[in-house]
Amino acid sequence: MGFRFLHKKEIDKQSWDACIASSSNPLPYALFDYLDITTGGNFGGLVEGDYESVFPVPLRNNSVRQPFMTQQLGVFSRTKNNGREFLQYIFSHYPFVQIKVHPHQDLSCVNTKFVRKRTNLILPLNESYTSLFQGFQKSLRKRLKKENQGGLQFNDSGSIQEVVAHYKSNLESQVKVGSKKYLLAEKLLTNLQRNGLGKLFSLRDDNDQILADGFFLIYKNRIINLFGSSSSLGKERNGMAHLLNHVIEKYSGQDFILDFEGSDIPGVKTFFRSFGAQEEIYYEIIRDKRSIPRKVWDKVKDAINI
Repeated sequence: MGFRFLHKKEIDKQSWDACIASSSNPLPYALFDYLDITTGGNFGGLVEGDYESVFPVPLRNNSVRQPFMTQQLGVFSRTKNNGREFLQYIFSHYPFVQIKVHPHQDLSCVNTKFVRKRTNLILPLNESYTSLFQGFQKSLRKRLKKENQGGLQFNDSGSIQEVVAHYKSNLESQVKVGSKKYLLAEKLLTNLQRNGLGKLFSLRDDNDQILADGFFLIYKNRIINLFGSSSSLGKERNGMAHLLNHVIEKYSGQDFILDFEGSDIPGVKTFFRSFGAQEEIYYEIIRDKRSIPRKVWDKVKDAINI
């Protein structure tokens, strides 16, 4: 297999994105603009031939690091390239590698001690809403029916700035993302919305109080629960459950998959599974061959860039 490493400025954006789109497992995280924003422009890619296969290489401090708001990368191919040689190249050129890869990535060249299974949850939406609703856990169906009697207002539009501000207000004390990453999230969601790759959904009560809102990335047949949160009042009234149920109903009976984008957190996993979601295993690779001085120096640089 003949391939080469290209820096961002050397990549043909149109050819790169065309390869992602026509691969057997197209994921939006690997699109050129998505990578450009989430890595701050610091990425390259391994490219086979005339963009028959590509492998994104997100970089930071001369290491391979998984970017923010990026669940799965790996090889994307129009042929049957399993990405094994791409990973071998990465291991031979970078002392520290931390990357999450999709289920189709060949890991035969990776020592199992460097690999961790991660859990994603997905729900095919091709059945009728009635059928999908019956697949929800009984307790969830009961809560949704009860709250529907209380006056809920769904809106299939909204403000990116509000969604990001609500997330920060509702979750920052738990996730500790930091101000720079909220700016990145706003830039990314704005770009996705401008390019028709997603929709905003929000839920308010009859007093116009926000209960939940979120941005759902839509690419090919995948609807990804990318960025959203519930307010304190929304948690009391099952706001996120209603918002997800609204999305399921809206896209039911169509060739879509709802990607909950997680999770390995037990409570979150249980919540997503209550919608009848199926597990999809992907993998995180962490391999550290840095010297101790290099580790210390990288830690200092990471702290400066927070």
